[in-house]
Amino acid sequence: MCEVIAIYHDLRLKVGRNYHEVESGKIFMADQELKKYFTYAQLKVMKEVIEDHRGSRKEHPRNFYGEVLSDSDRNFDIDVLVKRQLATSLKNNVSLKSFGGTF
Repeated sequence: MCEVIAIYHDLRLKVGRNYHEVESGKIFMADQELKKYFTYAQLKVMKEVIEDHRGSRKEHPRNFYGEVLSDSDRNFDIDVLVKRQLATSLKNNVSLKSFGGTF
């Protein structure tokens, strides 16, 4: 189960971060091939994990697998975190050209 979850969890990230986890869950549930190998209950748990993995999610993951993926999917490298935050700030505020000479 964990390998399948890992494969699907960021599938829609290429489209954008907004709601990628929900869209990835939809793609996962639409995959008919998975129904040959997993029960409906297992698929439901896996879909919840895919939807719950996002680090910025306010709610606690719905199951243990969700906690594991959410924690392991976080990147604690400060350089990566700063670059990601700067890129997001610039993307979301197009009038922002610099950070007041700070950078």
